[in-house]
Amino acid sequence: MKCWVRLCTSLLLAAPLVLSATLLQGQRRDGVLDTGEYDTTLRMAEGRYTLAWTIEGDRIHFAMAAHTEGWVAVGLDPIVVADNADLIFGWVDDQGRPFVVDAHSQGAYGPYPPDTRIGGSDDILDYAGSEREGVTTLEFTRLLDTGDSHDSVIQPRGGNKIIWMYGEVDDYNTRYTEMGYAWLRPEGGEPAGRSLRTLLRFILMAMSIILLYFGFFVPVSRKGGEEKGMVYQYLGLAGVALGLGGAVLTAVRAAGETVFIPRAMQLGFSLASAASLLILGATMVSLTLYRVERESMQRAAIRWSLGLSFFFLVLTYAMDLVSHVLS
Repeated sequence: MKCWVRLCTSLLLAAPLVLSATLLQGQRRDGVLDTGEYDTTLRMAEGRYTLAWTIEGDRIHFAMAAHTEGWVAVGLDPIVVADNADLIFGWVDDQGRPFVVDAHSQGAYGPYPPDTRIGGSDDILDYAGSEREGVTTLEFTRLLDTGDSHDSVIQPRGGNKIIWMYGEVDDYNTRYTEMGYAWLRPEGGEPAGRSLRTLLRFILMAMSIILLYFGFFVPVSRKGGEEKGMVYQYLGLAGVALGLGGAVLTAVRAAGETVFIPRAMQLGFSLASAASLLILGATMVSLTLYRVERESMQRAAIRWSLGLSFFFLVLTYAMDLVSHVLS
């Protein structure tokens, strides 16, 4: 009788351990990306590249798959192309063995040395991979904040810009076959902070255009004394200040754009707007404070910079609006 009691007691005590081991075994990476396995899934290049992830506590589980028998990669927080990106490369060799490299990009197109060669550490906690029917899949786990200066800190609510790419052979130092950009954030649009910045950007740009119009174009068609003229000048200066704020915010937003053409156009338009507004504001201030002999030249500078400011502000505003609607 006592033997049965001891046996039952042992089984009851061992049951939680067995269950925990089973659950942990189910959570291990197996190198296969199953439907619904991850909380968030992104498919790029018409499905030729897939990135999926799940955040659990202080860890993130990734899966990346591409239609290739070569290498596949994902990078966090690139600046220009892949420059400064925290990159994870993976591939499966001819014997079916998976390999994963924790690397860091030292230029727009490389080189991509492993973190361990540049004073960092290998922060991949576990990984697995497979190569089936021309699709290479890698799964891996890392901490959200590894503490390595060569790794990006992953934001749980999203916000990390990512670069994805893959190549035709197992050597990841070869040129990519295809690449692109996306955002590492939950589905459902922009975070609240980014939405507020978007609204502020649109308001600043719209108010700038309105104030510049009333500060410069309206006085031309109306007669008034010196006092009324000063009011119009103050309106114009306010428009310059708001326009500069909107142009700077647009440039910051464009730097994080995931598509090259909108990013280049927005950066170009916003920087051109800022430059022409600075010339316009400086000329207005000097004309107001200092009555110099070459006043006609200053007024010509105002006309040119005003025209350019209007032109680039409208283009920046329109491009920003279109990009926001389509994103």
